[in-house]
Amino acid sequence: MGYVAIKGGEEAIENSLSFYEETLQSAKRLETQDVCDGLRYAVDKVMSEGSLYSKKLSSIAIKKSAGDLLNAAFFLRAHRSSCQRIGIAKL
Repeated sequence: MGYVAIKGGEEAIENSLSFYEETLQSAKRLETQDVCDGLRYAVDKVMSEGSLYSKKLSSIAIKKSAGDLLNAAFFLRAHRSSCQRIGIAKL
């Protein structure tokens, strides 16, 4: 774990991680299709920022980030960068 400049030291960091884990557990109960249908504009924003057109992957990223769209877009970009390239355009 990296250095974090906050008061409270390791105890505060552990508490924040446990809080985040509880939030993720409640987000896992949501269905991907429900996120896609209910948060259409959020899914569109994450797809746009992540430069990967997949509503399913965007919905999963939103669930994994507990609704943080900036973080969800980061997850999507990270996934996109690890995908195999299909072809190369000639210049």
